Amino acid sequence: MLLHARVGFKCRSVLVKFREMYLILIEVPYLRQKLKATNLMSLFDCKIGNSGNQVIVSMVERWWATTHTFYLPNGELGITPRDFTVHTEIGIRTGEPMVLNKSYTEYGNNFTIFQNMKSKDYEMGCISFAYLQTYLDHTRVNIKDPANTNTIFRAFMLLYFGGVLFGNSKSWARLELLGPIVLIEKKEPAINFSSAILGHLYYYLDQDSKQEVKYIGGLFQLIEGVIVDWEDDEGEVVTFQAGTSRGRGSRGRTSQGGVAPPRRSRRTQGSF
Repeated sequence: MLLHARVGFKCRSVLVKFREMYLILIEVPYLRQKLKATNLMSLFDCKIGNSGNQVIVSMVERWWATTHTFYLPNGELGITPRDFTVHTEIGIRTGEPMVLNKSYTEYGNNFTIFQNMKSKDYEMGCISFAYLQTYLDHTRVNIKDPANTNTIFRAFMLLYFGGVLFGNSKSWARLELLGPIVLIEKKEPAINFSSAILGHLYYYLDQDSKQEVKYIGGLFQLIEGVIVDWEDDEGEVVTFQAGTSRGRGSRGRTSQGGVAPPRRSRRTQGSF
């Protein structure tokens, strides 16, 4: 399975709708603290920055443009952003990797969370966006009732994870994502959503693999601050600083003492 630029990320249309929901919900006192902890407002502008770069650097290191896949320790795989995050154990929030809980995919287990869920709202461990959106419709659900706080927050975050960040389809969110959402809800940490630009990254990597080099400039504008070193076909080290249009310190750079750096594998190395 090859990766494509879609990645559930029709960015502007999805984020505009999501932002509208957010602005309604954040006015509710019982939801405000939980939503502010997600720091999602920084996401709604498509020109968002990347505060950590960990996800981006790791993805760039493992991207094989020739076969349009990522290379992981267990082989070359075509994977989704969700799979990449899980396989590499990169945290979606400060300090902890994303751990999926498959028990949430069982239909019966979710009645304690979504009590009105019917069989039509469930499919192979996923829950429909249409059903989740009912919890965010203030004309159908009393969003000001404290008893609904956790359910509304979970529905909102499932829509975010399923529709924006880890989307595998147009209308379903994987229920195993409830694991990290419940953890977020309990601890209320400061969450790092720098990986929200995964969709952009996939798009630009996709375009670059077709030799449409102009797109890669957009990628590095999105991840400004990343410095990427790689080795060209002649074994010379090239440095590229994100946000610039050309290499910096580039070809033939030597290590301390004037000795040429050792030949490295074709994957890139990044620092930030």
